[in-house]
Amino acid sequence: MQSVLEKNNIINLTQKEQNTLLSIARTTLEVCINKGEIFKPKINNSKLSKVYGVFVTLAKNKKIRGCIGSSFSKLPLYLEVRNNTIKAAIHDSRFKPMQKNELKNIKIEISILSPPEKTKIQEINQFDGVFIRNNYHSAVFLPEVWHNYPNKEIFLSELCKKANLSSDIWKFGKIKFCKFNTMKIVENNRIKRIDIKSDSKDSFNISKDKVLDSMNLAVKWLKENQNCDGSFKYLYFPYVDEYVLEPELLRLAGTAAALALFASLSKNKDYMNIAKRAIEYILKYVKCDKNFAYVLYKEKANLGGVAIVLLSLLAIKEKKYNSLIKKLGNFLTSMQKEDGSFKINYIPDSYEEADQLLYPGEALLALVRLVKQTKNKKYLKNIERAFQFYKKYFERNRYFGFVPWQSQAFAELYEIRRKKEYAKFVFEMNDWIINFQYGDNYLVKNYRGGFCTYSQIPGFDTACYLEGIAAAYKVAKSLNDKRRIKRYRKSILIGMNFILQLQYTDKNSKSIKYPKKVIGAFRENILDKDCIRYDFIQHSLIALLNTVKNFDEFDWYDGKTCLG
Repeated sequence: MQSVLEKNNIINLTQKEQNTLLSIARTTLEVCINKGEIFKPKINNSKLSKVYGVFVTLAKNKKIRGCIGSSFSKLPLYLEVRNNTIKAAIHDSRFKPMQKNELKNIKIEISILSPPEKTKIQEINQFDGVFIRNNYHSAVFLPEVWHNYPNKEIFLSELCKKANLSSDIWKFGKIKFCKFNTMKIVENNRIKRIDIKSDSKDSFNISKDKVLDSMNLAVKWLKENQNCDGSFKYLYFPYVDEYVLEPELLRLAGTAAALALFASLSKNKDYMNIAKRAIEYILKYVKCDKNFAYVLYKEKANLGGVAIVLLSLLAIKEKKYNSLIKKLGNFLTSMQKEDGSFKINYIPDSYEEADQLLYPGEALLALVRLVKQTKNKKYLKNIERAFQFYKKYFERNRYFGFVPWQSQAFAELYEIRRKKEYAKFVFEMNDWIINFQYGDNYLVKNYRGGFCTYSQIPGFDTACYLEGIAAAYKVAKSLNDKRRIKRYRKSILIGMNFILQLQYTDKNSKSIKYPKKVIGAFRENILDKDCIRYDFIQHSLIALLNTVKNFDEFDWYDGKTCLG
């Protein structure tokens, strides 16, 4: 006979399993707030390893102190409890991060969600949990929220407001609805706390050998995940063992470029062959006219696609590509407008202001490297015109993704031209971006070195910013700018240490069902997103590679002390 929980499609946990989840949450809270560490529970229980949405509520003196959750998940239940406990304690924007003296007064409540089911508005009943979505806007109310509102109309209006939508939008059929039930587990004095073992601890030190080992491990993952046609397996969710196989061409080209650059540094022919196979796959999408070439993928052709493919071909350094390289370069210059900016889209011919923030930097880096490799100075006029435009553009539009590509482009241009205005621009960008890096004194040690940009939880985008900072560091050294040398070096060291925490290794992949599928890859962020994508490897490789090339032996000295 089915239990009430099973009829409602909710996981049915024993009292011991419920106590285990509460113990994970309590231990996570104490380890995070008291020690500044991310607790890594070691769990061997099939039910607690199933995938469910979870909300964790922290209450202080019967008032909410933090509540964060996820309606949909690709992580095991016990990890969702761990992650949402940390987020409720330090990332709920309604409250300041929790302090040590608050812990004794905190009560924990865990709500485990049944899989959300698509529904119609008329099928929503009182005390259903409700999830809504409208394009990029979404919000959720747990069943107990019904107690706060007198009727269904007000409940739905408040839910829409929570999603930053107009309160009456639900009346016009523009909202997608899902409903769910919950199992609630509440901490009380009668619950027996269970001692939860911890998995491997993180190491907070850095060295050149450690970085080289990391890069080799990453490239081995690429080798093992290359398809017969030369592409790589694009996206993998390790805890549910799900792949997204269709490649994303620009990211594939960027990964091939990073791989070729590392192969050149390590003088490894096998690695270079992997990059070449990826390039041959990409070239199927290159269309050539008489004087220029472009990349057509999914009926779209743009500046970024050509720039990244050009960077990958320049990294391969094979004469058979010289004619194509020239045509791709011609395409980039043909896309430049009179004011120095670049037109972004070729097919279809459209304009989006946001595209100016990213693709032009990729194009400029490709053109600078084209000058360096071919010794053809005709592109310098295009680069100079772009410099005048994008320097002013950055003053008006401070955008995180703008910095890494533009920094690398003008740092490398400074090597060629030695114009201090290029160095000044590189410093301006990186002095700004470093302000968003978690420093030595941040509450959670594992966050230190990561960047708080699009999300408070740092992730692989830290590698993107380090690509630019490593380039800026080289410029600072050439000018003997001691203040920036010290600041950039510290940023790079703690940043690299953070990146290495994101990499799956033998030690930290034991909780994964198929560890061989993940070892060497980098996950999306330090806490709640464990998916793997090959461009995470691309940016991590470039950041680590730029550091290895730009650091001398003294720069590596005493890295452990620098990390505090």
